[in-house]
Amino acid sequence: MILSTGNLITEKTGRLYAIDWEYAAMGDRFYDLAVIIEEHQLNRIQQQSLLELYLRCNPAGEHWRRVYKYLDLLWYAV
Repeated sequence: MILSTGNLITEKTGRLYAIDWEYAAMGDRFYDLAVIIEEHQLNRIQQQSLLELYLRCNPAGEHWRRVYKYLDLLWYAV
């Protein structure tokens, strides 16, 4: 599942739901994190915070952001 803004629904209560079964499979966690960072346009401080909290270490998955950007471009080109 790609957690893009179009795949998130928020109830009036504030509860968040994620929907999208197109890529319903296990993927690389760095790719998934790259999607969240790019889709939600997190700044450097937000990126670092997300990655450090999620990974519990200093992250090194920057290349996945580039992979996602290219995949996203190709997806819309089709």
